[in-house]
Amino acid sequence: MNQDAYFSLIYEVDDDVVLKTSWLFEQPGSSASNGDRWHYVSDTLFHSNLLQNKRHVLRVLQQRPHIHIMEAIDVDQPEGIYLRRCRSLSKNEIPPQLHRIRWYRELADALCHLHSFGIAHADIRFENILFDHQDAAILCDFSAASSFGQANSVFPDIPLPINVMAYWFYQK
Repeated sequence: MNQDAYFSLIYEVDDDVVLKTSWLFEQPGSSASNGDRWHYVSDTLFHSNLLQNKRHVLRVLQQRPHIHIMEAIDVDQPEGIYLRRCRSLSKNEIPPQLHRIRWYRELADALCHLHSFGIAHADIRFENILFDHQDAAILCDFSAASSFGQANSVFPDIPLPINVMAYWFYQK
């Protein structure tokens, strides 16, 4: 099992497939504080919305796949999303400049494909780029994606996940 940033768990199914799931939170007991109850509800809803965003984008991409975008095997299972296995690049691994230029081109091509559906990735960073067995760049993690011109339901107007900011206001 691996942790994908802070929002998902990834389990190895076999040599070619992984299962990406949401965090599951333990329901607080009857003696729990209001803050603990708030965290449970907020975190559960937040993580559920992230998984739904991923499913929505990956369904579109199942119909029109792209060689440099994560391949979804099955997005409709209750336990999570089954994906083609890729590898991350170690932060200590510094590839030659020609490799990096190729990866930028591959990612730009992947983003153009995604944008052709009117979808913005909205979270391009090192952790959301994986590599296939041929060392090609693969764009992944669509939890923050949204349609062009639409409010981003995951991160609407703030730079932090909604549960963090809402809890801070709730405690005041």
